[in-house]
Amino acid sequence: MEPLQPYLSWIADRFAAARALPADTLLLVIAGMLVIVLLFLRAWWKAVRRTRASQREVAALEAELASSRRVLEAEIKWRQSAERRAAPAPQPVVAETNPPNAASGGGEA
Repeated sequence: MEPLQPYLSWIADRFAAARALPADTLLLVIAGMLVIVLLFLRAWWKAVRRTRASQREVAALEAELASSRRVLEAEIKWRQSAERRAAPAPQPVVAETNPPNAASGGGEA
């Protein structure tokens, strides 16, 4: 209990100073503290409401994204299967012996 003695005496001094204050001043301080606490609780409540609304919006957007992703994947599969069915026959590779500009002498005018 010895290490707590300075703290306990400090607290006792604060209580003695509070008792020495006039009742009107004490009520004013308590009312001010109460207003501050109520403002803090109101701000906290609004923040919680905004957070919940944002979470609902995120969930809705994730559901919309999942739906869009399913539609996109189905479209990709459909296009890939259509490309595989209608793939053109490979053309034979013909080597060109003359470059396209060989007849004009190769120089630009």
